[in-house]
Amino acid sequence: MTQNKRRKYCKFLSIIISFVMIFTVLPLIPVFADIEEGIESTFANPIETGDVEPLSAGNDMLFDADIEDGVYAIKNVGNSTSSYSLYMDTQYAHWLPGYHMQQYKFTGTATPCSDFAVSALFKITKVGDTYVIRILRNNLLSFQLTAKSSTEYEFLTTEIPINDDDVPYASRFSIQRTKMYSNEYVISQCNTSRYVSASATTASGSAGAPNSYLWGSSTITDYAKWTFVKYTGTTQQSVSLLGSGSLVAGEETELYPVFYSTRPGYN
Repeated sequence: MTQNKRRKYCKFLSIIISFVMIFTVLPLIPVFADIEEGIESTFANPIETGDVEPLSAGNDMLFDADIEDGVYAIKNVGNSTSSYSLYMDTQYAHWLPGYHMQQYKFTGTATPCSDFAVSALFKITKVGDTYVIRILRNNLLSFQLTAKSSTEYEFLTTEIPINDDDVPYASRFSIQRTKMYSNEYVISQCNTSRYVSASATTASGSAGAPNSYLWGSSTITDYAKWTFVKYTGTTQQSVSLLGSGSLVAGEETELYPVFYSTRPGYN
C-alpha cells in the first residue's frame, strides 16, 4: 500500500510540475515571435541595415544614385506628358559660356537621342561620389548656379577643364534618387543646396524665355525631378569653327574651335 501511494503521489506531482511549466513557457511564445518578426522586418528594409544611405533634403529623403558614364538626354518629370516631353537644353544651342540652361519641347516619340540634338545631350562622368556634366555641344562647357538676385538663382553655361579629374569639386554635381528604387532624380551643384528645376509652365526654348530658363530651387517638386535617357547610338565626334557673326569681306570676325565626342573621358 505504501508503495502504491508513493507512485500515485509521484504521478500527481509530475502532473502539477508539467502544468506549471506549460503556463510558465506559454507567455514566452509571443515574445519570441515578436523578436523574429522584428528581425525579419529589419533585414527586409535596406535603410535599417545601412545598405542604402538616405540623404536628407528638407522633408524629402534622397538616396545615392549610380549613373553610368555616357551621354544622356535629361527629361523633366513635371513638364512631360503623353504627347510631348520637355528636356534640359542649352539656350540658342550655344557653344560659349554665359548662356542660360533651359527646357525644350520634343513632341511625339522624338527625343534628343533620336534627333542627336547636341545642345540637349549631356556627357556624364562619375568622379568619386560626384558627377561631371558636360554639354555635348561643346565638351568644354558645363553649367553652374548663378545668383540672379538675392533670392533668385539660375543656371548658366561655364567652361571647365578638359580632364574630368581636374574639374573642381564645386563645379561637379550630386545626382540622387528621389526614392530608393525610383528612376526619378534630383541634380544639385556640389557645395550648394539648390536643385536644378524647370518652370512650372510648358515654355520651350528661346521663344519661351525667361519662363523656359532653368533655375535653382531650394525645395523638391516634380519640376526639380528628372529622368535620364541614355544615348545608345554610334560613337560620334566633331570639330567645328563657330562664330557669332557673319563673314564679310574686308572685316574681321572671331571663330572658335569647338569639339565634342560621345566617348566618356574624351573631351
